[in-house]
Amino acid sequence: MQRLLGASTGRTLHDRAHDRDLRAVNPQPTARSASAEHRFPHDELSPERHRQALLALTDHLGYQLRTTGQATARLTITVRYADSSTTTRQQALAEPSNHTANLARTAYDLYGKLGLQRARVRSITVRCEQLMDAARATEQLSLDPHRTNVLLA
Repeated sequence: MQRLLGASTGRTLHDRAHDRDLRAVNPQPTARSASAEHRFPHDELSPERHRQALLALTDHLGYQLRTTGQATARLTITVRYADSSTTTRQQALAEPSNHTANLARTAYDLYGKLGLQRARVRSITVRCEQLMDAARATEQLSLDPHRTNVLLA
């Protein structure tokens, strides 16, 4: 096997074939995604209310990610309209994050790209994808005097 596949791959296959695997087992694996949905009581036309819903959803998801020690690398929003059609947009974050401000900024950017004008929105869903352990994410340092250093991941 080593001659065919190379030394490292051959050794790994040999070890696993003989029931030897030194990788750690995680009994509680990280979820692949987390989502939250806001349903309006009636079809909503107001972009301000749409943005309020996006902020509430990203605040909830950010809190959920921080309490479970996770960070997200991709954000998706789905807007459902009065006629039950939907539009979905997604964007990779510059750095994995669980910080509400980063999630909200990305959600606002995605919402802005929809170019909605007088759209009757029934619900908005925000989904965090490509979740990872927050300890593996980058720590963002801030030099702003009003902000302390914040773990963005």
